[in-house]
Amino acid sequence: MKKQKFPPHLPFVVVALLSGLLPHGALCAADSLPVPSEVTIEGQDHHTLKDFFKRFEQDKVNRLPSEAVSQVLYRALPEAYKKACEESVNNLGDGAAGTAGMTVKVVYAEGEKERKPIRALVAFACSSKDEAYANKFRDERLAALEIDRRFSRLSILKREEEQEKCPELVRIMVEKNVHIGSKGVVGLNFARSDENASGGAAMGILKEETVNFYAFEDNGIKPAVLKEREERLRDSDGKEVTSVYSASVVLKKDMKGNIVGILSPFTVKRNDGRVAKGMVRYSWDGENQAFVRE
Repeated sequence: MKKQKFPPHLPFVVVALLSGLLPHGALCAADSLPVPSEVTIEGQDHHTLKDFFKRFEQDKVNRLPSEAVSQVLYRALPEAYKKACEESVNNLGDGAAGTAGMTVKVVYAEGEKERKPIRALVAFACSSKDEAYANKFRDERLAALEIDRRFSRLSILKREEEQEKCPELVRIMVEKNVHIGSKGVVGLNFARSDENASGGAAMGILKEETVNFYAFEDNGIKPAVLKEREERLRDSDGKEVTSVYSASVVLKKDMKGNIVGILSPFTVKRNDGRVAKGMVRYSWDGENQAFVRE
């Protein structure tokens, strides 16, 4: 397998918002390292991926990647991310050293259409193989996979913002599939939480949930929609206050069912009492291929 850098573009564009900074670290350390953001996969490894993903849309039962497919994707992952995973798990406590493990899951896949390559979103999950630590740490890193006729390309999707500390638990799930114009767009739910903070006296964000929409385009990454956030604060008197931001993501559609905007009604509560409510609106900017806050 040959690795090399490609021009600075990604095969997907995030067309909603991304927000979310939580304490405690995972694969975040690799974001600041000089590692290739794109890796080519050739030869037999490429054919292994192509054979699997060609059948993916037709196979409604077995959509889990085989061991062979998982190993191909794991080999393509830059060493810096693997090392960051090991270090994060080793820091969980006595006995955690050497228990790090990584699994791969297919989040979304789009088959060959009009001679376009197969494209998919995959997630690399880092956690401990020891049951004693399994629920204390999990970080999922999203990557874009493009499978063409001669080679495949894996693009690690960089997080929107750098941070010194990162979420302790991160899970990525499909929220919904929609259409914007003639494009198929997939909405992914990113759930982040910090179990240590929720059980102690630490201040900051305890959990957060965001929804990001991805379209298959050769553009950059845009910002996103906050759905829920819970954080522990201190008021002017030094008393501890728990603040909960809760919002809905409502898609605005035209007569043809295409998405033209997003409505996000929200409430903010402190210590179980509502203190504010409002509405955030986004409209679709077709020229820039992005949602713009009104």
